[in-house]
Formats: sequence, structure tokens, C-alpha cells
Amino acid sequence: MDLALKQQGLTVEQERILQLLIEAGHDEEEAREWVITEVFEAEEKPRFTVTDESSANWVLRKLAECDAEESAIKQMADEEIERIKKRAEKLLSPIQRKRQFFEAVFTPQLEEFAKSRVTDTKRSVNLLHGKVGFRRGQEKLVIDDEEKAIIWAESECPDAVKVVKSLLLTPAKAQLLKQCPETKALAGIMHIEPAEDKFYVKAEMPQD
Repeated sequence: MDLALKQQGLTVEQERILQLLIEAGHDEEEAREWVITEVFEAEEKPRFTVTDESSANWVLRKLAECDAEESAIKQMADEEIERIKKRAEKLLSPIQRKRQFFEAVFTPQLEEFAKSRVTDTKRSVNLLHGKVGFRRGQEKLVIDDEEKAIIWAESECPDAVKVVKSLLLTPAKAQLLKQCPETKALAGIMHIEPAEDKFYVKAEMPQD
């Protein structure tokens, strides 16, 4: 079928697949081309369906191959990132040691220099390669006896006392089943939803 004719329209199923690819982050133009060249041509042939163990196993094998390819790429990326990190650490190490030396030796001297230059209104000294000075810190409340502090706050400043309550689900569930084994519910308060089967797919590559 000519590509131009294919582009005239997609079936509902093809549009659904295209939308899923776009939502997954694929480029719209590339995704549309893939749907046209792969899905469109595949739909012209008898549709593959899972009808027995062999066909089900084929789908699982394809999924396992995707997982293996993804894992291999992630492993290569992780290894490359680790190599870059080690190289960066090797390059940064002497720079960091040099900085530590200058800070340890000269920070006290810079502080004394700044003290000789600052005033009540001028708290810093501007230099060609930076600035030295002092910033006013904030007052900090230090709790010497938390228990007595809480007692004081409860009477003098209730807003400073925080009480947190939460419901632990496991013991609550056990007690509810004990009290209401048949209904498994307290009307308008809580209830236990029945367990449901959840379908899962686990694709595996054969082990050597």
C-alpha cells in the first residue's frame, strides 16, 4: 500500500496506539511513522492473537527481550556515569585540598582584616575578587528542658504545642474484623473492601 494512502487516515486502534506512544514521550512524527509502517502493515496480515501456551509464551518472550535490552542499556549508562564520577572526583580532589588549605590558613586572617574595616553601618568590604564581611544571624531558641517547656507552652502559648494523631491501619483492621466479622464495617466510619485478583505478567529470559 502506498505511504500517501496510508497517511490519509488511521483506524481507531491505530490512533489509540499512536496516542499511547505520544503520551509515553515519543516524537509524534516518529510515532506516526512507526504506526504506519509497522502496525498498519501488520494489520493487513492476519492479526496475531494469544490462543494457546505457544502464542502466550511468544508474547512473554518479546517482553522479556525488551526488559533485557532496557536492563543492558541502563547498566551501560550506570557504568559510564560511574566512570565520569570517578574521573571528576580525581580532578576535583587536588582543587578541594587546595581550597581547604587556603580556608584553614587565611579565613581567620580575613576575619581580622574585615573587623578592622567594617563599621556599624558598613558590614562588609568590597574587593576586586569578592567580598568579606559579617551578617547578622537570627536569634535561636534553645530548649534546655523539653518537658517543662511543653508544660509552660500549654498554659502560656498553646499554639506552640503540636499534637498529632493518626490511625494505625493494621490493628484497626484486626479489631474491626473481631467486632464485625460478618459485615466487616462500621456504618459510615470504616469498612474493609474485599480482596480482588490482580492480573500480573512476569516475563523471564531462560537461564543458562
